[in-house]
Amino acid sequence: MSFDQFRTNPSQAVSKFKGRTSTPKAWPSTAVGDWTNGGLFGGGYVLEDSYEFFAKGSYSGRMNIQNIPQTHRHLHIDFTSSNQSTFWAGVGTGVVLFNQPSSVQPSQPNDGNWDGMKGYYYYKGWSGGSGANTTGARSSWLALIQSYSNNASGFSLQIYNYSDSTAVCKPARMWCQFNPGSNWSGASFLESYGFLQAATYTQNGSPSPAITSVQTYDSYANGSSSYQSFNVYGFGGKV
Repeated sequence: MSFDQFRTNPSQAVSKFKGRTSTPKAWPSTAVGDWTNGGLFGGGYVLEDSYEFFAKGSYSGRMNIQNIPQTHRHLHIDFTSSNQSTFWAGVGTGVVLFNQPSSVQPSQPNDGNWDGMKGYYYYKGWSGGSGANTTGARSSWLALIQSYSNNASGFSLQIYNYSDSTAVCKPARMWCQFNPGSNWSGASFLESYGFLQAATYTQNGSPSPAITSVQTYDSYANGSSSYQSFNVYGFGGKV
């Protein structure tokens, strides 16, 4: 970045300064090196320190994201989920799992193969279809809602303190937009919120382990990679 010599000896009226290009004239005592790369107003701010893209991909069956980088305070995952069996699977027919070993695909989330971490969650949803309305059901898992084939439902999941192995609980929140396509003229939504817990599952229990993997479970497990995908981000600053 180039600069005019008069910056080091400003004598012009402030009214003649031209926006950001003349900003350093108003701070003649600052170092020349601070006039570039946003230094005057940010101390060399780097966008990735606050929000960084980690990975993306597509998947068949159930989602299984392993080896999540432990570089940021909070975690953000956008993903889609569907099945190839029915356009209406109902509210809460699937769940999100955490720290499940990649070698384990349970027939149920709590069938004895479970080695991950639970939490306390509430989810609320509404549907005009054949499923039941929910206004605050309690669950040990973040609830999912599924669509059919290329009408995959979209999810936005945020987990706070995900990389902190000393945090007692990790607040989590997820929003869902259900897409029935042309099969149905109704509408549906789902919101899940709560907190991941330590092994004791008590709010004041031992610290929760850092989250290194995120999976989904549903009884169909036949979603197509053509319609199921994910994007993973870290945000909230680096640790």
